[in-house]
Amino acid sequence: MKKIFCLISVLLILSSCSVQEKVSPMIFMKRIIKTDNNLNADIDSSFVEDNNYICFAKYAEKTDVVFEIKTDEGGNVKKISLACTQADKTDDFIDCVSSVIKTYAPDDDVQSVLSSILLTKNTSDNFLYHETQWYLYSSAVTENGLYFSVENKKLIPQSEVELSLKQNDIVEY
Repeated sequence: MKKIFCLISVLLILSSCSVQEKVSPMIFMKRIIKTDNNLNADIDSSFVEDNNYICFAKYAEKTDVVFEIKTDEGGNVKKISLACTQADKTDDFIDCVSSVIKTYAPDDDVQSVLSSILLTKNTSDNFLYHETQWYLYSSAVTENGLYFSVENKKLIPQSEVELSLKQNDIVEY
């Protein structure tokens, strides 16, 4: 009887240690604020519009960042986008992006993602992409500002268009 009780206790403890994949925007924002002391988000002034949670934040007391968090029908975060119009604050923006990755995709290697999407001080006007097993990352550095996004491929299924010639698509001359 003791063995069964111990086994059940161990299973309960182990199951409670797993990472929660589905999270609401409010819970995500509370987690990231708790893990990164440099982030000061105005959660009270945040709002939701068309399944998009918008929150304004200040990073390291000097860099303004806007969080746009897209949710699915169940209210779970499926994509997080960050934007900053202060193109000269790249270092702070990279630190904020790092915190987002650590909070939203804790199993991904932050340094690998950051080096792949090349968030640098050089403006390029090109989007850069990086893909892991469960997340798709993108970023851009322009003279007008900085952009970063991460989306959960489990909640946003990727689809490929199949090439086909249907009978009514074939034209005979």
